[in-house]
This record gives sequence, C-alpha cells and structure tokens, in this order.
Amino acid sequence: MSEDEKHSEKMNKKKQKKRKLETGNEKPVSKSQLGDSNSKAMESSKKKPVFDANTKEVDTIKKKPVFDANTKEVDTIKKKPVFDANSKEVESSKKKPVLDLRTKMENKLKGARFRFINEKLYTCTGDSALELFTEDTDAFQVYHDGFVEQVKSWPVNPVDKMIEDLKNMPSSKVVGDFGCGDAKIAESVKQSVYSFDLVSTKANTIACNMAKVPLSDNALDVAVFCLSLMGTNWIDYLKEANRVLKIKGILKIAEVSSRFQNLKAFNLAMKRLGFSQIKKDISNKFFISFDYKKQSLPKEISEGMNEILKPCLYKKR
Repeated sequence: MSEDEKHSEKMNKKKQKKRKLETGNEKPVSKSQLGDSNSKAMESSKKKPVFDANTKEVDTIKKKPVFDANTKEVDTIKKKPVFDANSKEVESSKKKPVLDLRTKMENKLKGARFRFINEKLYTCTGDSALELFTEDTDAFQVYHDGFVEQVKSWPVNPVDKMIEDLKNMPSSKVVGDFGCGDAKIAESVKQSVYSFDLVSTKANTIACNMAKVPLSDNALDVAVFCLSLMGTNWIDYLKEANRVLKIKGILKIAEVSSRFQNLKAFNLAMKRLGFSQIKKDISNKFFISFDYKKQSLPKEISEGMNEILKPCLYKKR
C-alpha cells in the first residue's frame, strides 16, 4: 500500500470516529463506572444543599429561626417576655400584683386618715393627743402604719443617726426616748432606755403624755426627741426633759428642717430652757439635728415662743 493510500485510510478512520461522537454512539458505560458515578453524585448531593423555588437551603432551615408574618424568631419567643396591648411584660406582672379598685380606695383612705391625724398631733396639746388615741384605739395604729410608709421614701431616717451616736457612748448611760414609736432605739443600743409614747405598742414602751413622764428628777444621762416635738406645747416637753436630765446631761433633737423659721430664735429659746448648744448638723436638707447640754433649770419663757416651730401641714388637695 502506498503512502498516499495509508494516509487516506487514516483520515477516514478519524472522520468515522468523529461522527460516532457527534451521533452519541459512544462506547457503553460499564456497571462499575456507573456505580462510581452514582456514588460520587450522592456524595455531592449530601455536601451541597438542595434548593427549590419556595425555600432556602435544606440543611440551614433547622439552624436558622423560622419567620412568619405574625411573630418574631421562633427560638427567641420563649426567651423574650410577651407583650400585648393592655399589659407590660408577663413576668413583671407576676412580680407586681395589680391592685384592684377596692384596695386602691382603701389605701387612699388610710393615707387621708394618716394626714388628718398627723396634722392633729401638730396642732393640739399633748393632753388632747392622748385623749384622741384613748378614745379611738385604731387611730394610733393608722398613724403608725402611715408613718412607716412615709419613712420608706426618705433618703435618711434621723433615728438611725441617733442610734449611731448612742452606740458611741458608754453602755452605763441611761437614755430616755421621748416619742419612741416602735421603740427602735431601745432595741438597737446597749444602754438602758426608757421609751415613752402616747400609746404602748411594745412591752417596754411606757404610755404617757411626754410633758409628764414617770421618772424622778435627774434620772437620765441622755434625752432623745426624734421628730417628736409635735404638740403646740412642745416647750413643756423640753421642760420635762430638763427635769429628768442630770446636770451636764445631753439632749438630742432631730426635726424637719422646714419647721424652723429662725434657728437663732430657737437657740435662744433653748437657752431659756436651761440648755447650751454643743452641736448642730444642717448637712441634710430635710432634717436638722442638735445636741444640747443641760446647764441649769429652766427660766420663765413666754407662750409665744411655741410659734418658733411651725407645724407640719399638708397642702390642700
């Protein structure tokens, strides 16, 4: 066979092979090859997420929270408090019970009655106050409960400062607490304490008019008046404190700062009552406290001096 014939045959074979490829008449694929190709396809289908027209990646649906038109993330609904149009957080509603109308009205009436009694105590004598609580046995409890609620809103409670001062004094001192309330001082200090008030709420409280306490002369080392110079005859209370205090005994007073019209005038009145000022604390804008020392018996003092201390009155609503 000549060289030209060989070349022509070779070109014919290439053309035939090309036609077979174009017409799809390739060699059949073996089963082993088919198995290999299917396994590779399956592996790739596991690795790659499946998509369709209505969803995102199949294997990420479970990982990512589901959204719809009416809610937030499914897996955050339980963590976040539920809100509705008429209430605040469900959890907070359990912590803060909602007061019904009756309870609100009762609290309002109690508050009104407390204010009435409080003003009464500032604008009457000690004898009249004692008569009030003797005739109305519930009145003192109403006053006491109202006072306790009021104290909760104060930045400081003056009785705590009194207790702090007494704890720095020798335990041998004898103390008189005039207008003791719940007798917190007696329960908090190491000294022997006589607790006086218009009504006895504790076993160690002596019910009496503070202008006439059942103690002998010169019986006390310390006399305390913590927010208790309330009657129109408060000067009589201080005269009684002078009687039961020893010479050089300490008189401690704490009062609402708005009651003092003139601190110099108050100090002059205290001198007439036999006391000299040794300490004054006006650092708190709500209360003023004083320490006095008994120097002598009281001198005559005019009745008009009672007006140096103003009563605590509430604004009319």
